Amino acid sequence: MEYFQDEAHKILEILKNSSHGMSITEIAREIQKNKHSVGRYLDIMQVSGRVEMRMYGKAKVFTPAYRIPQDSLLNYSREFILLIDQDNRILHVNNFFLDLINLPRERILGKNILFISESQSYAQTILNSIQSCLRAGIPECEILVENSVKKGYFIRVIPMVFNDGTKGYAISLEDISDRKKATFLERKYKALLNLLSDASYQGILITENERIVFANKPAEELFDLACEGLPLFYLLERIIPENRDHIRKRFSEYQKDMQKPLDIEFGVDGPLGTRKMVKGRFILFGESAEESCLLLLTNVSEYSE
Repeated sequence: MEYFQDEAHKILEILKNSSHGMSITEIAREIQKNKHSVGRYLDIMQVSGRVEMRMYGKAKVFTPAYRIPQDSLLNYSREFILLIDQDNRILHVNNFFLDLINLPRERILGKNILFISESQSYAQTILNSIQSCLRAGIPECEILVENSVKKGYFIRVIPMVFNDGTKGYAISLEDISDRKKATFLERKYKALLNLLSDASYQGILITENERIVFANKPAEELFDLACEGLPLFYLLERIIPENRDHIRKRFSEYQKDMQKPLDIEFGVDGPLGTRKMVKGRFILFGESAEESCLLLLTNVSEYSE
């Protein structure tokens, strides 16, 4: 690798002194190397953004790259990224991906990703998943990998066209472990709420950011409405008009001094002209209703026609 860096430095120095660029043959003659070796050096330098290549007829002409190197840009991404050409050869790999599979850059750069095998089971699981996506033409998938801990990754395979007009793919892996864990905990949380609320005669509503995220069956029966996912203020429209201003005032006062839960009573018009009287207890879990709120609702009315 150190030898390549020396040769790359020589190539860049002679290209800087050429105003119109140089071909592989011209560069090979200047540094006294064979064309095959020089061509390989230039391929790597082009991928890493150190030189640019333009076609003049059938001749490839190289100049120093004056744009920000692709290597620098992709290494700022927090995702794990590979770029491959239409023959599945790895053109670029960012540092995060190398750290993820614990391999040196020269071990995989320029290799066909479909045929890379690795003794480390963690790395091989990741490579196998990418290989499966490419062979099956699957644009995205989720995988679970276990090393010292279990980690979840979301793989995307994105078709792209490079600056020289050739086609290839960008492959990114996003660490979704925290998101998967949060989803799992949310499901457990909802399952527990459902278990508790099924044994309750009270209506239970839970809101986050002024939107209802949980409603049990008694609560939905009180409002004659499927509540989950609705904005909290929508329930105010179901309350009889003469109670709305009073509730707004009480709730505003409560937000200024939340020393104890807010207890209110209001009427809800039901179907066929029936009216339900409801006792409600509001409990905020933050400094305002924009955070989380628990509503316990009890039907205390006698139905009348």
